[in-house]
Amino acid sequence: MGLFRRRVAAPTAPPEVEVAGVRYRQHRTASPDPENASHLYLPPDEDPARFRRRVQLDVHTARGLTPATVLGHWLPLHAARHDGPAEMNHEVFTANDGSGEYLLDFLLSHHEAGLPAWEWNAVRVIPHRVGLVVLAWTHRAYGEEIDPFLTGLGAERPALLGRFMDAPVPEVTS
Repeated sequence: MGLFRRRVAAPTAPPEVEVAGVRYRQHRTASPDPENASHLYLPPDEDPARFRRRVQLDVHTARGLTPATVLGHWLPLHAARHDGPAEMNHEVFTANDGSGEYLLDFLLSHHEAGLPAWEWNAVRVIPHRVGLVVLAWTHRAYGEEIDPFLTGLGAERPALLGRFMDAPVPEVTS
């Protein structure tokens, strides 16, 4: 046995998370390798094929990974899904509390289940004792729901971002 051991189990996450007073239950987990895991959560009443709200919790334990590296992965991945007339609308912020946390805020349009869809995403990239934790919150609308969704989002977005930033970081293990 050498000085270093290779990780044999993927990072774990809780079966439920809470964001802005809503409890989300784990719907799906994927672990492409032992240093990365992705957990998707839905409210109990959501249809996974046509959800309106979702939380994603990714755990990255690889050494040397930075928030910039993670954001450099997220932006092109989601920009490729955008089928609007212009570039995907996005903004990146850093937390002013010295935590090293970043926030990515973006809006994109695409087609889902054969319908036009718009979604707003807020993504926190959080330095954590296990590495980096990515907590993403998605709000989505389909078809005729899109115009009221976008109108409401314009007024609600600052409050939504505040509640999301106040959400506790779920307990994860490596």
